[in-house]
Amino acid sequence: MYQNLQETLVENGVTPDDLALALGVSRKTIRNKLAGRFDFSWHEIVRLYAWLFPGDRDAPTIDWLFTR
Repeated sequence: MYQNLQETLVENGVTPDDLALALGVSRKTIRNKLAGRFDFSWHEIVRLYAWLFPGDRDAPTIDWLFTR
């Protein structure tokens, strides 16, 4: 489970549906990835990070965000 990622999504008002649209995957895939059943690909991690924190110098690190 990606607790830091899930908390960050909630803080930013991002729903799993928003995340699925941003990454171009199904809601079921996002639910499985957030639950830790499947890993995010590096491409998805980079895309999601850029989408959540465009140019934000105070953004958390990718390592912190995707810690299980």
